[in-house]
Amino acid sequence: MASTIAIVFEGGLKGEVHDSPIKAGILLYRGVALIGRVAILVDRTPMEKVEHWLNIQNLHDHSWIILPRASDPIDSVERRLLQVARLRSEGAAVELVLEPNPAIAAALQGSGIATALFMHPATARPEYRPDYEGHTRPWATLEAEIDRQLLMTDVEPTTVARII
Repeated sequence: MASTIAIVFEGGLKGEVHDSPIKAGILLYRGVALIGRVAILVDRTPMEKVEHWLNIQNLHDHSWIILPRASDPIDSVERRLLQVARLRSEGAAVELVLEPNPAIAAALQGSGIATALFMHPATARPEYRPDYEGHTRPWATLEAEIDRQLLMTDVEPTTVARII
C-alpha cells in the first residue's frame, strides 16, 4: 500500500482568503505525487470550485478529495479528525498531514497522526501566526502537545543510520 500525505486545500495549496496558489504547497504536492499518494482535505470550498482551481493549477495527481459533510461537527478540530478517519477508511495509509491551523495540528498530533504545521507567511490567517496579539493563542496549544509527547518518550534519541 502506497503511503499517503494529506494536504489541506485552504492554506496548504491555495491562500486562506484568496485563490492565489501557495508555491511551496504545490511543490510538496508534486513531489509527493511522484513517490506516493496525495489526498486533499477541504474545509469550506465547494467541490466544483476545488476541481476548477486544481485544473487551473494543473494538479491532477491526487487520489482523494475529502470534503466536509453536512453531518460533520462545526468544530474545525473534530471535523479534521473525522476527515482523516474517513480517508483511512478509504484505504489510505496516511503518513503525514500538512495542516495550516496550529490548533488542529496539535489535535492531530495528540491523536497519534504525524503532522507538519505548514504556514506560508504571505497567506496564513493572522490568528494562526505565533506573533498574533489576539485573545487566543493556538500556537501555545501546539507547543504544549509537543512537550507532552516528549515527556512521554523517555528514550534517548537513536542514530537512524550507522556509518561504516
